Amino acid sequence: MPFVDIHTHNPEFEKDVVKVINLSLDTGFQLNEAGGNFFTAGIHPWEIETTDVPETLRKIEGLLKERAIMGLGETGLDMAKGPSDDMQEKVFLQHILLSEKYKVPLIIHCVKKYNEILKLRMETGAEQSWIMHGFNSSAEMMRRFTEKGIFISLGSGLIKNNKKTQAVCSETPGEFLFLETDVANLDISDVYRKAAEIRNITVEHLKRVVFSNFKRAFRLPQSP
Repeated sequence: MPFVDIHTHNPEFEKDVVKVINLSLDTGFQLNEAGGNFFTAGIHPWEIETTDVPETLRKIEGLLKERAIMGLGETGLDMAKGPSDDMQEKVFLQHILLSEKYKVPLIIHCVKKYNEILKLRMETGAEQSWIMHGFNSSAEMMRRFTEKGIFISLGSGLIKNNKKTQAVCSETPGEFLFLETDVANLDISDVYRKAAEIRNITVEHLKRVVFSNFKRAFRLPQSP
């Protein structure tokens, strides 16, 4: 059973790891450079003001049509950095529409806008999988998200012994848990070991749980 790194910016192939790689559309990175991994693409809220949004969305939709990417993101809302709230929400809504149209998951970046994300989930009636990457809020907020069928992804905060992140790890229902490396210089296996320790389960059991979630979120065939 492989490890699943649900969100990473590291395109290098790693044995026994399934990566969901955030594809930078400006780097010229070729889709075939990372073996059998998966890719997502989106407009990060920090990049909205320096991006030709309509053209980039057209490019992303083309990749969706070709099945070159299997999800959207990272995209989302950020209180601390980026353009106006209205502009961020407008771009995020366009990603939601594409997610629903092509039936692919969203990898969501969020900084202090968790209530707004939940509100948009309800207002849009979105049905596709949403994955809150680098979740950095309380266990109570986590429960509000999982009650709406939204996945929670945790990463470097576990290794850094962030007490809030560890509490979320302990209490997140298994069927909504993902793990990631994002931009950190980490081995995903170390994140799994820490999460397994917190949840008092084996790493192998955790790998099975997360891999099942991965197949469900990305609408992949489940094993018999």
